[in-house]
Amino acid sequence: MRNVRKWLAGIFVTLVVGVIAYAGPPPTATGIWLDPTIHYEFTNASATGSAVQIIPNGKYLLQVSGDEAVNVVYGTTYDGGTLKRYRGKNLAYLESFYAADGGTALAVQSAGATGDLYLDGTH
Repeated sequence: MRNVRKWLAGIFVTLVVGVIAYAGPPPTATGIWLDPTIHYEFTNASATGSAVQIIPNGKYLLQVSGDEAVNVVYGTTYDGGTLKRYRGKNLAYLESFYAADGGTALAVQSAGATGDLYLDGTH
């Protein structure tokens, strides 16, 4: 009988933890929580640069992958704008975007067309 109670208590705790995890972070939570509904990607960016995407204001987890340097261009296409260069494979960091009109223009360039950039929203 004692084992049955322990087993039922274990199932109850597992269910409660599962419901809380499924519901997402509580309103008083601190830290960064990923939002799987917000996702942007630039895959196999060419040497001449990718198409520009408008990224809405907010905080994002940026993930750089590929076998070569990835150039991230803010504001316009690869021929202009503000350039940041990221080297390395599987680099990830947090970045906040803010523009007065509500979105930041972003493009990506990689010399051998193997660089990727993924942006996942946070809340």
